[in-house]
Amino acid sequence: MKYIEPPRLRSGTTTFSKWIDIPYILRFQRVAFTHTNRNERIPLRDIDFTLAPGDLLLVQSTHANKLPLADLASGFLSPLRGSIEFLGKNWAELPPKSISRLRGHIGRFFDGYSLLHDRTLLDNILLPALYHTKRRRQDLEDDVAKLALYFGLPGIPMITVTNATPHDLGLASLIRAVLGSPQLVILERPLEQLGEEIFAPLVNMIASMRVKGAAILWMTSHYNEHVVHAIRPTMTATEESSQFLIELQTPNTSS
Repeated sequence: MKYIEPPRLRSGTTTFSKWIDIPYILRFQRVAFTHTNRNERIPLRDIDFTLAPGDLLLVQSTHANKLPLADLASGFLSPLRGSIEFLGKNWAELPPKSISRLRGHIGRFFDGYSLLHDRTLLDNILLPALYHTKRRRQDLEDDVAKLALYFGLPGIPMITVTNATPHDLGLASLIRAVLGSPQLVILERPLEQLGEEIFAPLVNMIASMRVKGAAILWMTSHYNEHVVHAIRPTMTATEESSQFLIELQTPNTSS
């Protein structure tokens, strides 16, 4: 795989030294949840894992597009049993203002992109950062321009969502997910939605963010040995009889 160096961003990136004293970024403790999707009930139980700074959990499941793991990890859903902590805080015990503030440390690439149709792609990318940080809009736009070129767009995406191609929508959603300094990056089936052409820049970007201390939750619909080798997950999770089997991976030092 060709190495493509991620751009240097003005708006700041996650630094491991800032979070060196945090033992974990995301923790699921014996979580149980039942998700209903189009009258299909998907029970989950005994989800138990901890993501420390720099860790990557690769979740492989044929139900990856239906699983509520991202919403649970972000505090949008509460488990039926067990607890979910982000940056040392239990989502279920926090007031709304604290929940909103914590979500500012999460970057998420949504399954289906989840963009506002009456705004431009640029607006969609910037809104979370403008809401959660005090960074100047111009600095953020400079970073967006660098990320757009890095991921294959010709420049800052000014067109509206309704006039954009599906591929451009996906790239805008990806830029939004990595913009700024997220401590947790959630990727919902990125290769299935964006195609193999995004593989090299995405893998290199994620590797760079992990070195700087971000934790990654990557979900995919199918097993791909090439992807596993390239992203070098700390842990992999597979679904079996409504349980997630978490397996620690042996560090791969080969190129």
